[in-house]
Amino acid sequence: MRNVPLIVCLCFACISAGLGCRSMNISSPESNHTVMITRLSDGPLEKKLVRVAESVYPSREDISSIYEQGEMPGGNVWWYSRGLAVPENRGEILIPYCITTEAVEHYEALVNDWKQIPQDAPDDWMSSSLEYTATIKLCGVIEETDIYVVEMLLKWRSHGRLMVGVLFEKTRSVILTEDGKVLSIIGDGVTLFTFYLD
Repeated sequence: MRNVPLIVCLCFACISAGLGCRSMNISSPESNHTVMITRLSDGPLEKKLVRVAESVYPSREDISSIYEQGEMPGGNVWWYSRGLAVPENRGEILIPYCITTEAVEHYEALVNDWKQIPQDAPDDWMSSSLEYTATIKLCGVIEETDIYVVEMLLKWRSHGRLMVGVLFEKTRSVILTEDGKVLSIIGDGVTLFTFYLD
């Protein structure tokens, strides 16, 4: 497709303008472990494009240059570091290289698993939260083809009784055509995260 740089600039303008967001807390209000997942789309086409954007993985070469734990696992990889050692059978807080459906499901499973730990257990995670929002917006038309941008924001925070906590935010913007061809991805790479003392 011609004029891709023009569309990328146009979509940057859409991203900078900001997109509306509604969210719903799907966890019980009294819980210290919460999950908020929101995917906003208008109609089946936009819903499909959000799924496409969430399914795009970076190349293994891109991740291997910063991968921190020896040999990379096989297949598609969305993370590059085990950010915090977690007691046995309690899962892993992985630091994301990018946001994908698999990444969201990983953090959601952590929160749901930690809800089941008795609050007086020595390795209890006192609190954890996942907030994830995906929105989509039409950015323009090139050669009679609609161009969309899908914006994703993932926020993670966890706090352990006997361990430090960890928190980070990750964004990803995927610019793609109405037929699902990805033109550009913004936001993949090293994630700034914070350890903090209990």
